[in-house]
Amino acid sequence: MTKTLEDRPKHTAPCPDCGANLRVLFYLDGTGRKTNARCKPCHKKHSSKYWHAKTPVEKQATRVRAMYGMEPEDYIALHEKQQNKCAICLNEPTTQRGLHLDHCHETGAIRGLLCHNCNIALGCFGDNPALMMRAIKYLGG
Repeated sequence: MTKTLEDRPKHTAPCPDCGANLRVLFYLDGTGRKTNARCKPCHKKHSSKYWHAKTPVEKQATRVRAMYGMEPEDYIALHEKQQNKCAICLNEPTTQRGLHLDHCHETGAIRGLLCHNCNIALGCFGDNPALMMRAIKYLGG
């Protein structure tokens, strides 16, 4: 049975930074579970120091590590190798997230960095070269 906010105690494990332990000082989900180890004020300080100080490329590198296990240094090196350009269209990204890590869904092998549109296009074709060749023929290529 899932506990509701009212069922949970007023106190919780303390914030590792300041020691606050009142549940109302923490970010909570709909059932009252903490979504962060730090209290709200300490979380804001920590985010400002460690997350908001990063460049957009460093932020994307951190996301890539969480999603695919690629080290941020490796992502940044690949980003620099491609000169902040998509491996397919050779344009710079136009979205906030920048370049997306393209990988083989079967083997997990990293192929390169793509802009949003090229990444979506490959996904729509299911990474299927034969289907993409038919599309090229259809376009008159």
